Amino acid sequence: MQAVCDVVKERAKAAARDFNAQAVYTNVKVMLERDELDLVLVLTPLLTHAPIVRQVLEAGKHCYSEKPLTLSLKWEFTH
Repeated sequence: MQAVCDVVKERAKAAARDFNAQAVYTNVKVMLERDELDLVLVLTPLLTHAPIVRQVLEAGKHCYSEKPLTLSLKWEFTH
């Protein structure tokens, strides 16, 4: 299953059309509840990479993230 998640529903719908995704979400946690979802591409602004990657991994999904993951290890381990 392919899905798209964006906080702006219209953008998510447009991306879903562009990539032939079957599902559209505006909430990452809700999307991660789908058993059929096994790989998540995190293509978001830099400051959201680490928190979203953490959610993806904690949900037991495979994850690919744009780099850099975070600006510093200190930030990563204190949030």
